[in-house]
Amino acid sequence: MSGPAIALHGGAGNLELSSDSRFQISTELDRVLKLAVGRLEAGEAALDVVEFVVSLLEEVPLLNAGIGGALNAHGEIELDAAIMCGRRQLAGSAGALRRVRSPIALARRILEESPHVLLVAEGAEAFAQECGLDLVEPGFFETPQARQRWQEATPSDHSNTVGAVARDRAGNLAAATSTGGTTRKHTGRIGDSPIIGAGTYADQHAAISCTGDGECFQRAVSAYDFAARLNYKADSPELAAHAVLEKVHTLGGTGGLIALTNNSRPIALYNTKHMAHATWSEGLDFRIAF
Repeated sequence: MSGPAIALHGGAGNLELSSDSRFQISTELDRVLKLAVGRLEAGEAALDVVEFVVSLLEEVPLLNAGIGGALNAHGEIELDAAIMCGRRQLAGSAGALRRVRSPIALARRILEESPHVLLVAEGAEAFAQECGLDLVEPGFFETPQARQRWQEATPSDHSNTVGAVARDRAGNLAAATSTGGTTRKHTGRIGDSPIIGAGTYADQHAAISCTGDGECFQRAVSAYDFAARLNYKADSPELAAHAVLEKVHTLGGTGGLIALTNNSRPIALYNTKHMAHATWSEGLDFRIAF
């Protein structure tokens, strides 16, 4: 199976979701998935599609990326994002953003227009301004729900991340991830999402976006580990995904991942109570699940 395919997620977590929240998130994932499929069927590049998908998910207040991002220990929002092109092995990522309207758009500009891979904080925002990207006041991202979680949460609580992986008609793969991080995180904390090889990775064989306890995904180098297991051990995609999450579990973490290879159906796997996700590949139906 090597035609176009896509998977997207709205984060893995262990906090209970109301039936209303599940319905609203499912509705958003269905909307975004159908728009993305239309672009893939029209021949759009995987890299463009994953940026498009994640930019839309950053605008969904119920998810933890962009609008609705988690508040840090000081009650402020700092956002992270990354994007990677499998064919060119190019990547861009940004962290600790407070004013960039679309973190994934900045990550894409870093990929295309900067000699660097990762820019953070004020330096990243200065580059965003140079690129003409929209800047907003920090309060733009805050929602009442995120403030309530901050008021009620302990530092160990987490709600997570959005991401997408895609394969286009030419067989190219790409991955993108964006997050608000964890509730009550230390100021300046960078999670796994913008770390290439930890929360986001793509090469000519695989693309993966992770969500969950970011420190454990970083220590396990989870996204690259998935690709390496395919390349070096000849694991099946399903076996590689299970092994990656088992390693995260042994480090004390939980979470999930979505992945694609150059010839597989989309994979979505998690060891939390839920992970909102949506998948499609040519010839198969749309699938929305938790």
